[in-house]
Amino acid sequence: VFVISSGPPVVEMISPTDSGFISCEPWEQGFVLLITDPQGVVPESIEVMVNGETFGVSAPEVTFSNDTLYFLSSSPWADGDRVDVSVVRAYDSTGVGLSVPYSFCFFVDLTPPYIVSSSISDFDTVDAVPDSLLFDIVDELAGVDSASISAHLDTFPSFGIDDGFIRFDGLTATVYLSSLPDSLIGIYHGGDTVAICLEVMDRTEMCEPNLLDTCIHFVISSGGPVAELILPHDSGFVSCDTPYVVISLFDPDGVDGSSILLDVDGTEYSIAGSPDNLVFSGDTLYFFYPDSLPDGACSVVSLVRADDSLSNPLTNAPRSWSFTVDRTAPDVSLVSPVDTASTPAPEIVLHIEDALSGIDTSSIVVVIGMYAYRFGEGLVLEGDNFVIPSDSLDTLFLSGDTVSVCVHACDMAELCGANCTDICFEFVIGGAGPQIVSLYPEPWSFSSCSTGVVIFSVTDPDGVLPESVRVEATFGFTQSFHADSLFITPVSAFEEDAAVRVIVVSACDSVGNCTEVPETLSYFVDVTPPVVSNISPMDTIRASESQFSFDVLDTLSGVDTDSVYIEIGSRRFGVADSGVGFDGERFIFDPSVLNAGMLWSPDVDSIGFWFHEDSTYCVNIHSADRAGYCGENLLDTSVCLYVADDDIEPPAFSDFSPSFVLAGAVFYISCEITDTSGVLDDTTLPYLVWDTDGDPVGGDTIPLTANLSGRFITDIPLPALSEGTVVVYQVFACDNDTDFAEPSDRACGFSDVETVLVVNATGPSAVLLLPADGSFSSCEYQEVSILLSDQNGVVPESSVVSIAGVVYTVDSSEVSISGDTLVFAPSEPFATSETVYVVLLDALDSLGNHSLPETLGIFFVDLVPPEITPSFHPADTLLSGGLFSRSFVLEDDFAGVDTASILVVANTDTLSFDFGWIDFPTLGQITAHGQFQPGEEVVVTISVSDRTLYCEPNRATSVFRFVAEHLVPCDAYPIPFTPNGDAYNPVVWFSYPGMETEGAELYIYTVRGREVFHKHIPPTVAEGENFWDGRTNEGNPAPIGAYTYIILRDGKSLCSGTVLLAR
Repeated sequence: VFVISSGPPVVEMISPTDSGFISCEPWEQGFVLLITDPQGVVPESIEVMVNGETFGVSAPEVTFSNDTLYFLSSSPWADGDRVDVSVVRAYDSTGVGLSVPYSFCFFVDLTPPYIVSSSISDFDTVDAVPDSLLFDIVDELAGVDSASISAHLDTFPSFGIDDGFIRFDGLTATVYLSSLPDSLIGIYHGGDTVAICLEVMDRTEMCEPNLLDTCIHFVISSGGPVAELILPHDSGFVSCDTPYVVISLFDPDGVDGSSILLDVDGTEYSIAGSPDNLVFSGDTLYFFYPDSLPDGACSVVSLVRADDSLSNPLTNAPRSWSFTVDRTAPDVSLVSPVDTASTPAPEIVLHIEDALSGIDTSSIVVVIGMYAYRFGEGLVLEGDNFVIPSDSLDTLFLSGDTVSVCVHACDMAELCGANCTDICFEFVIGGAGPQIVSLYPEPWSFSSCSTGVVIFSVTDPDGVLPESVRVEATFGFTQSFHADSLFITPVSAFEEDAAVRVIVVSACDSVGNCTEVPETLSYFVDVTPPVVSNISPMDTIRASESQFSFDVLDTLSGVDTDSVYIEIGSRRFGVADSGVGFDGERFIFDPSVLNAGMLWSPDVDSIGFWFHEDSTYCVNIHSADRAGYCGENLLDTSVCLYVADDDIEPPAFSDFSPSFVLAGAVFYISCEITDTSGVLDDTTLPYLVWDTDGDPVGGDTIPLTANLSGRFITDIPLPALSEGTVVVYQVFACDNDTDFAEPSDRACGFSDVETVLVVNATGPSAVLLLPADGSFSSCEYQEVSILLSDQNGVVPESSVVSIAGVVYTVDSSEVSISGDTLVFAPSEPFATSETVYVVLLDALDSLGNHSLPETLGIFFVDLVPPEITPSFHPADTLLSGGLFSRSFVLEDDFAGVDTASILVVANTDTLSFDFGWIDFPTLGQITAHGQFQPGEEVVVTISVSDRTLYCEPNRATSVFRFVAEHLVPCDAYPIPFTPNGDAYNPVVWFSYPGMETEGAELYIYTVRGREVFHKHIPPTVAEGENFWDGRTNEGNPAPIGAYTYIILRDGKSLCSGTVLLAR
């Protein structure tokens, strides 16, 4: 026998995509690969290289399961890191391996987008709500996800780009406030402070995108009277027979009461005309309805006019509100149980509704016996019903008990009080089997015992039959039953870090009632102490207040936070102490926080903490986990640190200014001077030495002083000089490193020699008109336009530009001049994914002054359409139950995907986003839904364009084919079946719903309920794996006769019935 190989294993990148971005926290950073081969991949042969380090499947960072390789980095990647990955080796079962490595890369982006500028500053004052607001938003790595941009005013709902109120051009997000509905923007008046809040995500692919969440406020100037509804609330509900309305009406100059005009349900009222109904007192307007309003009536109140004493009209007139009359109490009914409950702890299901104001869930009280249940305290909402789950009941009822359920519930009517209902229901408890409750250890707990007994309570008023108690466990055991307690004792010690599960399958009482639901107890064995890693620093520190930190992790029971502390000499620092931070994983000791700004002196050395230079400190680390029962697992380890001089370098000099000055004008010289220990700034230091003879040595000196922003500038200006003079200078400075009162610890030094050129004037300036800076183009021959300007006039023929790294003059065939505009029309096409820089190299004005070289902008050429990739296995084409729900990744690595261009057609039907047929579960992914007839062939066509700004966008189309699963009823055939060796009807076949796509469990019982046979049936076609051949679990022929069968999936019955075995 031999096998013909179909080729080497195939490697596919699942997440992230090649050159994509991830935003995962350090403990989530990794990637996922799919490695497949028809002959099967040999896991031990797989080697993957990550940033030059090779890993096999035995490495703790690697997990390989079902052809999928999961890599979880043990060393965190930093923001902006590039991660290079290569699958360098993988063989199939015939020995055929990769011919060349499969390589890709991705990037780490942990920084959210940020706003670089906006059209309004925080707490600016405006006359009225602006028509629009502009925000420049950038993200240097993954880029801004324009589809994620949303905004909201104060606490109102958010709106986004798809709502038409926000536009984004790649840099500037414009929020059109004037287009918002009046229900949002019309509520603001003079004197209001308005918060406009933005939420923007970047375009990372793996883990949650980085989120910018920020707010800017502006204040609206005061105008005429301002009206606010006090009672009842706008759109609220009242229960009064005769309602009333209270309105706050305020103006600093006072309100003219005679000008007030109020419209109520179409009838106008004034102070003079309706003194019994409309009353104005102080700053408050009262309206009393002349008649009662019917239940369910909606009343509309509009303040049409109100002037202040200076005749300024009502702000935002007219002001309108409404409310609804609700005098009907909630309707309460008992859904389950009705009349009789079959278990001693039944689930209680109630339906409570109010058609008008709705239910006040905080008012609901359900009383059963002596116990009360409230919403969130034993009472939960499931769908349209309120439920007390069986495990929340405080009483186990006995067979024959009559249970009374009393309910109190109120609606949400505000003014004049809520409408309430009080009602009671009754039901009777039927017979039930023994009650099984796990006692020891607690479910899902962690035990530090390598062995230990497991205890269940098995009780029944009629007595429990010990021999009826059946137990299953993940370990070998013995069982015994004493005084209503079941003891399960392991026969050997557990393995380290084992997951333990014990199931009491069944138990019966003396009158034949048996339990219907097994009781399962799961817990974990944890005998390993926490692990410390990423200790920083490991050996040497250079600052007296350096942080000391480490990660402490226990992957099972978790770390006991209170047990984590360090000891340095005789000093102990725990998580509750000042200077210590602990987020559950990383422990940080920061002496600067403990010292709280104190400067070191011998008197405070024992109060705060400082690492003294030229000393060695040994740090002892202590931690314990949360395992119980046999004591916690303890960790004790230590690391010794040598304290070196923290600053041996002189200050650093940068950002010297200016480089050019105008002739005949005095000028100052400034620079940045930085040092980790600070810069000594007194009357003599720092200083600048300068001259004009080419060498600053021996020249004049001028002291420098730091300004408010921290930049150092000469105390006096340098004198005016003639054109062409070159000033040479150096700056001398010392740091402020005087640790532990040692001035000799300072380091001093000179900067490099810098120059200032004295010039007469500047040349022309330029602006990139086309294409927009930072934009994407799908034009192979993208035209470029540059506007030149100068107050003395431009000589366009002198222009020299660099485009895509190539220098052009006006003599080049690609360049033409129109007025002050230079136009570049390329003779050769740009390459796809090319980044094109537009640089002005030179231009003259009419006086002969040259411009300075300047990069005017960049644009990107994208000629490749987006990629459409299924998020499911290509072979997954069978639709369970005819339900189509599949996800597809839509990505474009350059210009990005235009979500508004997405078109999904299933057969001849276009799936709409508006009706929930398509949604976006994650960034860069869509999920399409549909329902099809059994056996129907489904062809899904997906089209999408990218977001290029010029020429037609690049568009991609992909087609996928599926088949809806057939409907299969419950059936068993033939009956009888005769497994007697004559090959005629040797087995009985079973049919059941969902057999083509999902597995099931088959159980065969005698007519007395004893299990004869059990098997797991994987997904199968008719007459595949779905049979019984008449043999028992032990492989013996079963006796002839009738047998019952049941088919389960996920513990629920699919089909059951009777089969007949003959010989």
